[in-house]
Amino acid sequence: MVALLYLYDQGIPLPHSSVELYHRFICLTICRHLAKSGHPLENDVTNLADLPEPCNTIVKQLAKLSLKALNDNKLIFTLKEVKTTCPGITATPGAINGFGLLQAVQHFGVTAKTMTFNFSHFSIQEFLAAYHVAQLPTREELIVLREKFWNDIHANMFSIYTTLTKGQRPAFRQFLRQEPSILQSFSGGRDEAAIVVSQKFLDEQIKCLRLFRCFKEAGDEEICRSITNSKCFDNKVINLRATSLSPYDIECVTLFLTCSPHKEWKKLSLWGCHIQDIGLRIIYRDLMSHNVTIKILDLGYNGFTRSSSSFISDLIIHCRVEVLYISDNHTIGEDPALYNMLTHPSSRLVRLYMYGTSLSSPSAITLFTVISKGNKLKELHITNNLITDEACDVIATTMKNNTSLVRLGMSGNQISGEAAQHLLQALYNNDTLEVLHLPDGYTEDVRKRIRSLQEVINKNRESRGCQTKLIIFC
Repeated sequence: MVALLYLYDQGIPLPHSSVELYHRFICLTICRHLAKSGHPLENDVTNLADLPEPCNTIVKQLAKLSLKALNDNKLIFTLKEVKTTCPGITATPGAINGFGLLQAVQHFGVTAKTMTFNFSHFSIQEFLAAYHVAQLPTREELIVLREKFWNDIHANMFSIYTTLTKGQRPAFRQFLRQEPSILQSFSGGRDEAAIVVSQKFLDEQIKCLRLFRCFKEAGDEEICRSITNSKCFDNKVINLRATSLSPYDIECVTLFLTCSPHKEWKKLSLWGCHIQDIGLRIIYRDLMSHNVTIKILDLGYNGFTRSSSSFISDLIIHCRVEVLYISDNHTIGEDPALYNMLTHPSSRLVRLYMYGTSLSSPSAITLFTVISKGNKLKELHITNNLITDEACDVIATTMKNNTSLVRLGMSGNQISGEAAQHLLQALYNNDTLEVLHLPDGYTEDVRKRIRSLQEVINKNRESRGCQTKLIIFC
C-alpha cells in the first residue's frame, strides 16, 4: 500500500497513520480503476466524501455491505448478496467489482458456473464498515455502538471509526457517557460508584486498553492521559489473567505500555490468555524497541512452544523482569535458549516459576549447569515436570556450592528417595537454602531419613554461626 501511494501520489505527503493509509489507498484504487476502465475523474480524490456520483452512492452501498458482512462474520459474498445490497453496482458500467475494491472469483460446477466476491483486503472491509457507521443517523449509530463496540470481531473496525471521526461523533460521546464504569475509571474518583465498578476490574482494564488505542490513533491525547491516570492502573499493575486476548488486544496492551507515561510497572499478568507463540512475538516486537520495565511478568498457560524460548529470554533481560512465571507451557522448558536470561550480565531475574513445562532430566541438567556458573536467582520452582534421578548428580553438585538460591521447589517429579537423600547430603555446607520442596509419596522410612538429614544440616549451620534453618517439605 505504501509503495503504491508513493508511486502514484508523488509530491503528496505520505499518511501518518494506518487509517490514513487505508483511506488514501481506497481512494487511489477507485481513481486508478476508473481511469483504466475509460471513465477517469477530472481530479484525483483523496477523500471518499469528495467522490462524485454515482461513485459516492456505490461506495456507500459497499460500506453498508461491509458492516453487514462483518456482523455476520462473513468474508465471501454471492453475486445476489452484492446486487441486493449494492444495486448501484449493476446499474453502473464497470462497477461490478466495486471500482477495484472487490475481487470476483468464478466457480465452475457440473451444470453451471457461479461467482463469489470478497474485498481485496480485510482491512478495506473493516475501513468501509467503519465509514458506514460514521455516516449513520445518530440513533442508528448509537445502536451499533451499544451492540458491537466490545465485540472482538469489530475491535479494529471501531478503532478505525474513532480515528475517522476523531472520537467527536455525538453518538460516540453519548455511548461513552452511558458506560458509567468507563467514565468513572477515567475520573480516577474514589466514590462509592467507583468501588462497585472495581468488582469488574479485569473487564474494565481491557476496555480501557482498547479505548486507549482508539483515542491514541485518533490523536486525542487528553483522553489518553485520563486513561493512563485512571484508577484501573494507579497501582501500576495490568492484570488480564484468564482473559482470552486476540492479537488486536495484545497490540492494545503493548501500545499502552510503550505510550503511557508510566514506564515502570509492578506486574503484567497474562496467565491463561491463550496468546500462543504469535502473541508473544507481538509483545517481543513492540517492547524490545522501548524502555519499559516490568517487575513481575506472568506468561503462564499460554500454549507457548519451545520456539518461543529465546523471545522470552530476550524479553526478560530487556524489560528487567525480576519475577517470571512461565508455568503450564508444556514444552517451553526444553530449549536451552531459555536459560540465557540467567547468565546475562543485565539480567535482574531472581524468581523463576516453571511448573508443568515438560522439563526433562537433560534440560534440568542444562538449567542447573547454567545456575552453577553463578547468577542472582533466589527462587526456582520446577514442580510437576519430568525430572528423574538422572539429573540429581548435577543438581546436587550445583547446590553444594550455590550461594544464591533460597527456595527450590521440586515436588511432582520422579525423584527417588535415594536420590533425594543424595541431594540433601550435598547441602551439608550450604548456608543459603531455606525451603526445599521434594516429591511426596515417599515411604515413612525414607521420610524419617530425610528428617534426620535435615537435622544434621541445621546443626552444621548452627555450629558455623548460621541463623537460617532449612525447612523441607516432602
